[in-house]
Amino acid sequence: MRTLIIINNSPHDEGVLQYSAQIIAKSNVESTIMMVIPKKQGEALQNAEIILAEIQDRLGTNKLLKKVRIGNSVKEILKETKSGEYELLILGCLSSPRSDCLSPGSNFSQIVEGVPCSTLIVREKAPKVKRLLLCDSGSEFAQSTRDFTARLANLIEGEEQITILHVMSQISAGPGIQGEQLRSNADELINAHTPEGELLERDIEELKQAGVHTDPKIRHGLVVDEILEEARKGEYDLVVIGAQIPVGWRKFLLDNIARKIVTQIDRSILIVKPKTDL
Repeated sequence: MRTLIIINNSPHDEGVLQYSAQIIAKSNVESTIMMVIPKKQGEALQNAEIILAEIQDRLGTNKLLKKVRIGNSVKEILKETKSGEYELLILGCLSSPRSDCLSPGSNFSQIVEGVPCSTLIVREKAPKVKRLLLCDSGSEFAQSTRDFTARLANLIEGEEQITILHVMSQISAGPGIQGEQLRSNADELINAHTPEGELLERDIEELKQAGVHTDPKIRHGLVVDEILEEARKGEYDLVVIGAQIPVGWRKFLLDNIARKIVTQIDRSILIVKPKTDL
């Protein structure tokens, strides 16, 4: 998995390196670690080169390129991702407070929405990624999210636990949904062959074929609230959500639900961008 790792002398850098080390260790392709400095100043350029060299030694891989770009961080990150055929961007939140990082038009929002690859936003340190929460919305892009999660799990060392979460909301429930189904757990829905149960069963089987063992889970309520609550109570190291591309748009955009999850969640999150020819 070709990865672009962004270091920016922020409190998140240590977490970025810990996640990156686990993901690139078993990768058989070359990845890149990059810093962006605002001006071509000799001391700043030299310090950036020293920092990247130390990080390269620490990560202990010869499949890691070092790059220093000069200019605006948004423009340089977008330029690099669009020219490098990356599959994953890893970076820490670039603004404070956290709630502002993905406000419409913010630098961070421009990066996350503008890059052509999936993005891992690091909120905290992670010596080992052991617990993953995969949120399956059942959308047409869910396949990309499952495939990416399976690849990621196979790159990370250790025995990961992946929980597949589907939230059943009474607000969005179709007319054919019976009241008892809105109170059922995952096993009951699977055994009853409901649409949600079949979706979970498909997820389990597809990830099992990829060598990933999972635990299905159903929560009932408002989608954002239930995902945030599950992430907190389950003490997950990484939450995975899928992004959608509005019909007729070539540019990826965070929908309202994804934006709320990203800005409110208290742990690292992976936004999987679907492959599409739109």
